Amino acid sequence: MSTFRCPNCGSPATVTGIQWQCGWCGNFGSLKRNPAKITLQLKVTFDGPDQEVSSREDSAEMDRLVKEFPEAFCDWPEEKRTDAYIEDLLQDTYPNQPELAIRMWKMILDDAGEELQASGTAEFLLDEYMESVWKEGLDFPESLEPILDELYDPRFEQQVFQSAYIGEPHEAILFACKELHRDAQAEELFALIEPYLQRGTAYDKKFRKIMEELRKASAPPEKDNVPPKTAETEKVLADDGTVYRYCTVRIEGSTRAYSYLTGQLPVKVDDWVEVPFGTKNVPCRGQVTSVFDCTRLTAPWPPEKTKAVLRVDVPDGAGPPSTTGS
Repeated sequence: MSTFRCPNCGSPATVTGIQWQCGWCGNFGSLKRNPAKITLQLKVTFDGPDQEVSSREDSAEMDRLVKEFPEAFCDWPEEKRTDAYIEDLLQDTYPNQPELAIRMWKMILDDAGEELQASGTAEFLLDEYMESVWKEGLDFPESLEPILDELYDPRFEQQVFQSAYIGEPHEAILFACKELHRDAQAEELFALIEPYLQRGTAYDKKFRKIMEELRKASAPPEKDNVPPKTAETEKVLADDGTVYRYCTVRIEGSTRAYSYLTGQLPVKVDDWVEVPFGTKNVPCRGQVTSVFDCTRLTAPWPPEKTKAVLRVDVPDGAGPPSTTGS
């Protein structure tokens, strides 16, 4: 055996034959070939009402994306049409057209082939290309449902969970499975990645904690702790008829709208509001895109798990913000 430095964290990694594995961060890979050189930038000029491509300087990958998925470029902001990057394309497309973004991403992974067994390439294609998607998924796991559905494709599942990279994509996916009660899928995906986890590393601990919480939640309760079922409790569990007022809010700097309860606040479409955002509930400003009433059964997210608007904000100079209902 010999050792060399892990390209991810710089710690000594163990090499056996053509395979290497880092005991510190858990990364592993093959020394058979160098990571693929990937040229990212695409320079495009659009001309005329049909927005036809008149000139470009692109990589082979971006050339294929333009050819295979021209619809992905039509709605790009004007300022992005001259200097485009693959990760921008995927991350900008996913919030409103997740299926289209996934199709493009899958084509890129198919083209990478065995290069996914090189840790640098795998990290770039799995993590950095979809970075904002994973971060959003850790805050709002339902946003990853299209990816979870696509992971039933065995080839795609193998590309994502049996590459040379372990990190935030896998944490976000397993977390989404847990939160969305996809227990069987979580177990299958964890079984694929578990043999490559180094015990005690950060992601090993994170993944095992997610699975521990999932298994605990799905385990049947002890008989002594089961409350007696009555007609009244059964009615409440089904739907007690309570009407909840929800709104969707597009956070400043984000292209996606998130669901919040309005509480007693007089929230209206186009209002600027302050809402708790992310796992740390950081107060963020956003604009209301819709307001609607629903019951527990029709709510976009269970009421007891939905955060509420903190206050109704107003533009500068238009008076004090409203923090109480009318």
